[in-house]
Amino acid sequence: MLQMNQTGVKAIQNCREKWELLEAYPGLISLLLPMGSDAGARVVKVDGIDGKIIRDFNDPNATYLSFVTSAVEYNDNLFLASLQSNFIGVLPLHPLNTPKPLLATI
Repeated sequence: MLQMNQTGVKAIQNCREKWELLEAYPGLISLLLPMGSDAGARVVKVDGIDGKIIRDFNDPNATYLSFVTSAVEYNDNLFLASLQSNFIGVLPLHPLNTPKPLLATI
């Protein structure tokens, strides 16, 4: 028995056989997607050679964007997308000041 709350989601995330579990029980995916709306947002850039973390962006309260499903670095900006949002977030990677992230509605 697995409760569909943050503890349950973390249990699935930490499970070695998570992909086999989701393949065997595809209904879990529809149960997990709404949980992302309560989660914070985090993007981590990892070195491709040794796996060390290069940069770590974390918004534990999901102030601007939650359940980040895609992140692309382009022209000194980090573009963030979510299946639960109708906009793309843009985070300047080398800001002169510390402005709030820009939100582009699509």
